[in-house]
Amino acid sequence: MRSFSLRFFLIFFTLLWGMTVLAGCSKAREEAKARQLMESFSQHFESEFSCTLDGLELEGRISLPNPGSGLVEITAPQSLAGLTYRVDADHVEISYSGLNFALDKSAGGFAELSPFPRALGALSTLLTYRPEELPVRERDFWRIDATVDGKKCSLLVAQDTGLPVKLLLEGGDLELLLKNFTFLG
Repeated sequence: MRSFSLRFFLIFFTLLWGMTVLAGCSKAREEAKARQLMESFSQHFESEFSCTLDGLELEGRISLPNPGSGLVEITAPQSLAGLTYRVDADHVEISYSGLNFALDKSAGGFAELSPFPRALGALSTLLTYRPEELPVRERDFWRIDATVDGKKCSLLVAQDTGLPVKLLLEGGDLELLLKNFTFLG
């Protein structure tokens, strides 16, 4: 009876040790995949998007072709097609139907006008490789979280393609579904 108990405990602890080693290897493998994913990103991108803002279904294009210089263009519905936000390092220019005006970022308050300029900044930050903040796997997606201008934001990246598919800004301010996402460099 005593040898059976001893053998049982030896086998049990050997299996427990083996599972612990495998779990450690699995975690290291996940971290390596997350690091590789982040290293493949570029802050320069373009994408189509769709979202609902104040009950209105919108479609458009969002891009950040150069550092600190981005563009958001609404393409649908027809009544808002052509509404454009040009975001530079120090100001936001809004254009629609021949009318243009610029808002100085340092004056504050421009973010309350529309969440789209903040979405550009959030995407740029979320696509920046930060070794201390690796993405976390959630089912078929990688989730990347960050804080931009004091507000939390998240990016979901498809595990199979490595491309962003959804941007979430804090408080439900904006949820962009990203389509045809392309890294520019």
